Amino acid sequence: VHRHDFLVYADETNLDMLLKEERATFVVFGMVTNDYSDFERKYGIKVRTENCVITPGISKIALLNNRIISDYLNEKFSTDWIADLGMLPFGLN
Repeated sequence: VHRHDFLVYADETNLDMLLKEERATFVVFGMVTNDYSDFERKYGIKVRTENCVITPGISKIALLNNRIISDYLNEKFSTDWIADLGMLPFGLN
């Protein structure tokens, strides 16, 4: 198993490292089966679907992760990435 197989949530300290290692990942909850490979290639951000069970602990971590990645994308690409993704990840509205 490669360490790249493990999801590392973004926080204020590790976003640059995750981007460089191509491991920055939006977290989406629910039964989403869309193909995000075009988005992932264009923006360098992966999309990972977690099951529907959202515990308070994972909710807080995923929310921070998604906001940090969203802020990065907004700064770099304005909000164009939202249309390409086709949905707003967990915690963003």
